[in-house]
Amino acid sequence: MNDRSSNDKPEPRYSVSGVAYAIASLGYPDGPDSSPDNRKIRDLVEDGEFVTWLKELIEISSDFESPNYRPDSIEASEAAEADADIEWRATKTLETLTTRQQESLIAQVKAEFPEEICYEVGQIMPIGGNDEDDEEGVGAEQEEMDKRNPPVIPPYQVTNSKPKLYAGGRLRDVLDPWQDMLYRCAHCGKETPGNDLEPGDLHETFFTRSCPACGENVVLIELPHVTDMLANLDNLPLETRAEVLSFAKQCAHWHKEKIHCIEQLPEIDLDHIVLVWDADYEGHKQSELYARIVIRCGEREIYRGPSSWEYYDYFIDACKVLRRKYGDRLHDVIPTERTHNALWGDRLRAPEIVKGMRERIRKASRIGNRSDLPIDPNNSWENYRA
Repeated sequence: MNDRSSNDKPEPRYSVSGVAYAIASLGYPDGPDSSPDNRKIRDLVEDGEFVTWLKELIEISSDFESPNYRPDSIEASEAAEADADIEWRATKTLETLTTRQQESLIAQVKAEFPEEICYEVGQIMPIGGNDEDDEEGVGAEQEEMDKRNPPVIPPYQVTNSKPKLYAGGRLRDVLDPWQDMLYRCAHCGKETPGNDLEPGDLHETFFTRSCPACGENVVLIELPHVTDMLANLDNLPLETRAEVLSFAKQCAHWHKEKIHCIEQLPEIDLDHIVLVWDADYEGHKQSELYARIVIRCGEREIYRGPSSWEYYDYFIDACKVLRRKYGDRLHDVIPTERTHNALWGDRLRAPEIVKGMRERIRKASRIGNRSDLPIDPNNSWENYRA
């Protein structure tokens, strides 16, 4: 006998890919639900009915197991182009909202939807709204909202005209108001506001600010990781929030598409394999922003994926996957000259690091391996680190 309560219903599931399609249908420029002056989406937000409307369109029925289904007749490139067009239309639709309405929409979504839907809405949300015809602006209604939701002020943030003296502890750029604090130089004793400190050293994960009087470093500021930014998303301005979500989406795409397993690579019926690591800018001028990494064996393309900046460490990891796939038949992975800028970046030792990996692959190949010179396991391609 089933004594399960009628209230124990499964959590509703929503199609992430359906969010942009739903919003795009609200009216830019010719969606099926368009209305004069694109007022429909504004009315839904103002009346607090946007979430109810969206749920009806993107909720997945219990017997439907593939929300990302596409007909076999649609090629991947065509699907990607269609998705990009829909996302553009959705963003243009959201641009018709005022900044106040955009913030209200985000609040409504966060109150009712799971994290992945909130994330998708953030991805297509434009930076800034159409405030030209916002008659209310930041009038009585906005003032009332501010009273109900006072800003959260960190304990060390300036709350009056006199900056508080920094007493130590972790400081992160963007997330912590280090510019508004006062710093005392341990070398000369001079006290200086953060905004008046001189630029110091810039490193991969932090930068420093120095004393304008003696030049000594005064404070270290961390460059926050994307996970820190996402964890503090609610405390960021709308503009910064959109940038963080966009960057997080790019990171997720990178990790999904990069070489990480041998199943991504095709078989090569050769006893001696030399691969070329190239860059394709896909019709754009040479810019890492649009580049794609392309790996070829002769004229055959065996991999195409996203590029990055100063990615020599990824080159090492990818070479290890290539070696595991093709074994000692792999003799070399040769980066072309046009990959050098992005591959090496600003790291002076990057060319030497890349060369070290290539040397170890050649030494362990069928051609390079010499039985009278055994390979030291501690210095092999498998244990090589950037």
